[in-house]
Amino acid sequence: MRELAERLGALFREMGVVCVAVDPTAEGVLTATGLSYLAHCPRAPLRFVRRDLAQPALGEAFFEVPTIEGLAKRVYRGFASRFREGCPRVRGGRCAPGCASSCARRVYTIAASDDEAMPEVLHAFLVLGFEHGRGVRSLAARDARIAQAEAFHTFAVNESEKARQFVRFSELSTGAFFALYAPKANVLPLVAGHFARRMEGERFLLADPTHHVAVLFSEGRLVVGPLTPEEVAELARPHELSDVERSVRALWKRFYDALALPGRGRLERGYDLRAHFMPRRIADGLIELDPVTDEGFEARAWEDAVAAGARAAGAGALADATAREKGAPGIPGSALGFLDGGAKG
Repeated sequence: MRELAERLGALFREMGVVCVAVDPTAEGVLTATGLSYLAHCPRAPLRFVRRDLAQPALGEAFFEVPTIEGLAKRVYRGFASRFREGCPRVRGGRCAPGCASSCARRVYTIAASDDEAMPEVLHAFLVLGFEHGRGVRSLAARDARIAQAEAFHTFAVNESEKARQFVRFSELSTGAFFALYAPKANVLPLVAGHFARRMEGERFLLADPTHHVAVLFSEGRLVVGPLTPEEVAELARPHELSDVERSVRALWKRFYDALALPGRGRLERGYDLRAHFMPRRIADGLIELDPVTDEGFEARAWEDAVAAGARAAGAGALADATAREKGAPGIPGSALGFLDGGAKG
């Protein structure tokens, strides 16, 4: 780490301007920011860029920074401590219950942005945050980078809320719950805890095919990790649903249709209102708006579907109890193994 910092400092003194390539994550930018402080050039003309889009300009030196988890954690702890200074809600050096360094956690909401300027914007937010503490947000009126950081934060918060509202899990024949969701920012790591709390007794996998990220939860253990292109392609294929899931989908579809207000069709007046609050990219993945969701159920009596669901639910509860007695499978090394692991319980 010291060697990296010395190399960065020497490169800056030699060239004057350095293009710093980082991983497009909060940890990547935190690591590079920490190295810049160790190299004694935190306010120097360092231009942070995404590693996958790195292209130095004429006259710029190029320096690639690997992500160092330990250094990233140290920088974040120092940043959170600086933000707590002067906060009226801090008691005994600790944030009030319900706050838990929410101001400092903007580092992660800003880093969730897909914008190519994210590393440079987050770097400016960190450097000015160390200097001004909580007052850094007041600089938005005169510093375009801080204004952009606020915009990134707001967008990520909105995308996180959409994820909490519109992710739809399906129970597979293996007993695991699975959902694909493609947000416009890398927010699944931000909402993973929400779903873990809501589905505490279940085993689930939530995958983002756009950002190649998966959230896995089993036996109280939560893991957030990357997906390979091969895993993304395999997860996108249709999966066999459980009998309970098929019945529940039909029930939910009938309930939703019964409560729906008239005039929401494509050619009707209320369609624009629905589209405003529910973007098309989200609506396409909702069970209740899928015209083929209840395929196979309309042909038989509704009472038969409900009865089948009740029988399957009873069998599922018995199988679940048996699995708990034997010890449910843990989280395997791959997302595909996780979904298949339900059949090995």
